[in-house]
Amino acid sequence: MNFYRIKRCTFLFTLLCNVFVVSYAQTNFYDTSLDLLQDPSWLVGASLQSIITQFGSPMAVYTVRGQESWQDDVVFSYEGIDLYWYQNRVWQIAVPQGYGIKQGDSREIVLTVLGEPLIQQDTYLIFRLPSRGWPLRLKVQLTEEHKVNGLFVYRPDY
Repeated sequence: MNFYRIKRCTFLFTLLCNVFVVSYAQTNFYDTSLDLLQDPSWLVGASLQSIITQFGSPMAVYTVRGQESWQDDVVFSYEGIDLYWYQNRVWQIAVPQGYGIKQGDSREIVLTVLGEPLIQQDTYLIFRLPSRGWPLRLKVQLTEEHKVNGLFVYRPDY
C-alpha cells in the first residue's frame, strides 16, 4: 500500500514541477515582451535551443507556404509574436507593433515615425534596420485603406 502512495506522490511531484517549469518559461517570455515590441530584431538569428530555453514551448506551430515550395516556413507562435524558421535559426519575426508603430496606424504615421523607406509599394513599405552581423529589414504590410496590417523583421539574405 505504501509503495503505491509513494509512486503517486512522485508522479504528482513530477507533474507539478513540469507545470512550474512551463509556466516559468512562459512568464519569461512576457517579461521580455517589452524589448520585443520596441526592437524585435535581437531574435533574428536565434537558435532553436535558445528560443525554447528562453520562451518555452510555443502556443502553436504551423507552416506557411512560400511563393516557391522551397520557401515553406515552420512558424512558432507566442502570444501574437510569430517566429519563422530556416533550418534551426529564426530568420523572420512577425509582431503587432515595434519601432514606434503598431497595427492600425496609417501610412502617413509610419512615414513620419520611420522616415523614407528603402522600397515603397501600395501594399507594403520596406525599411533598412541597423545590422546585427547580417542585413536586417522591416516590412510594414498595409491594407487597402493604407493602415498597418503587420510588421515583419527579417534577414533579406535568406
